[in-house]
Amino acid sequence: MNNCQKFRFFLLMTIGELAASAYAQVIVGGTLSSSEEYGASLATQTINTGFGDNTSSSGTSSGGSGLDAVYTVATNGYLYLFIAGNLQANGNNIDVFIADGQAGGQQVLEIGGSPGDAGMNGSTFSTGFNPNLMFTFTNSATVLSVDQVVLSGSSGTESHLGNVTLSGGVGNNQNLGGTGIAVGFNNVNTAGVNGNSGTAANPTAANAVTNGLELGIPLSALGNSTGSVQVLVCINGSSFVYLSNQFIHGF
Repeated sequence: MNNCQKFRFFLLMTIGELAASAYAQVIVGGTLSSSEEYGASLATQTINTGFGDNTSSSGTSSGGSGLDAVYTVATNGYLYLFIAGNLQANGNNIDVFIADGQAGGQQVLEIGGSPGDAGMNGSTFSTGFNPNLMFTFTNSATVLSVDQVVLSGSSGTESHLGNVTLSGGVGNNQNLGGTGIAVGFNNVNTAGVNGNSGTAANPTAANAVTNGLELGIPLSALGNSTGSVQVLVCINGSSFVYLSNQFIHGF
């Protein structure tokens, strides 16, 4: 995707029934601690990043951004998402769109007011994907800023959920803004996808990445859905008008 204000989103993944899981308790910290919690990756990156290859494990590098794989499990009243990868500390952001199977949602993105992510207004999602929620995670080296947009009707409503304080690119907040949403971030990854933009990614390397962005979302925030949930994850530039080629699924 290029520098333009209208995008067309085609790529998404479907999470199965949100039934109770037998997996162990998930600790939201930004590190994939064991396969017993999440199981195999739900989706794996297929293309190397156009936003540069991060080669620094400092956690505060502006050298590159990439998405490697996504894992998920529903347990104890939460939907947990682990997004393996890394994000430049230059205001770039990870955007997560969720369609929870409830009525409403948007097929053409429209965010009210003038927040930064309204730069994506007019973007079209693929047929059958009408997200109800959008989360944005913006990295500025010492803080991961988290916003939520409720996507319903003709104008979505944005709110700032809070910040995750980072030290060396690592931090967590277990109850962001009193919402019950937990966020963990570990930005030290240098492996997985590389900077050979447009070439095929190595799936084995992508699935080996164990650091990234981790979310715990109360099922109540998803309408207590027990059906399938659809998710789209992408990386955007600091002004929300320059998408990278990093989607999960990949191109």
